[in-house]
Amino acid sequence: MIIKGTVIVRISRSRKDNEIFLNGCAQGGSALLQISNGTSAVFRRGATQKRVTILAVPGEDCPGEQVNNFLEVSPATARMFRLTNGFLYALEFNQKTNVLTISLRRTQTTAPFGIEEVNVQRNDVFLVTGGTHDALNLPGDNTVLTVIRAGKVRKLKSQTFAEGEAEFGDGFETSAQTAAFFGFITGNRYVLRFNQVTLVLEIHSVGGK
Repeated sequence: MIIKGTVIVRISRSRKDNEIFLNGCAQGGSALLQISNGTSAVFRRGATQKRVTILAVPGEDCPGEQVNNFLEVSPATARMFRLTNGFLYALEFNQKTNVLTISLRRTQTTAPFGIEEVNVQRNDVFLVTGGTHDALNLPGDNTVLTVIRAGKVRKLKSQTFAEGEAEFGDGFETSAQTAAFFGFITGNRYVLRFNQVTLVLEIHSVGGK
């Protein structure tokens, strides 16, 4: 049986080089937690591999409500497997061979509802709810994203709603000028596709451009 899931990598000096820590922080659990705590496995990425002990727990020191799980590795393991802190990766665990394969998840897609307002004051800001931020694994506030829709391109700074301001909803908000530029209609549903390597955010209407 193959167990699959996605994780955000955390590089931690508290982790030993011969262990990886699977932290099941995602709300609703994760199929990855079917892996028994203390399992000895071959950790593999491409042609690089080594034997490790998998430590698996259903959520420990989780940063608030999460849609993602975390994989903590030592700095040496991160260098060996070319893992980037904060990036989203796909995991596959083969229960017959005890091989855990990791691969980069370049893009992540979500389909939130647009927020019913376009009252962001600055034209260079793309404001998202906490739910959308976590689902796409967007970088920290004020990271410049290349936003694309129907051939139109604009550089916008990603920001997340402050606590209490729809922080756990699904959606995004822009200024009226930016909404007009991209043709956003308040209340419409949009598909967002984010590439964490290139920092490109593509936006399409559900079933259209």
